[in-house]
Amino acid sequence: MVRTDARVQGQSREKAPPLSTHEILDKIAHASFAVLSHVTTAGAPRSSGVVYTVAGGRLFVAVAPDSWKARQVAADPRGNASFSRFSRPATT
Repeated sequence: MVRTDARVQGQSREKAPPLSTHEILDKIAHASFAVLSHVTTAGAPRSSGVVYTVAGGRLFVAVAPDSWKARQVAADPRGNASFSRFSRPATT
């Protein structure tokens, strides 16, 4: 389970309630950009921007199939993603 940022809720970090997968997907569905952090096969840390969408209760991330990102993630799928709290910018 993932814990929410308790400071935002006005609770101590230890008492923050866990979020379900559905709640997490609901919270990130408003945006389309995330930062994926991982370790290369050589052991070096890397962070890369990715676009994503939430559909049918699943998270889909898009990268070019022949890109460096795709090769690194295929070699070692462990990683971490950071999602912004900002919504999509308004267009005029």
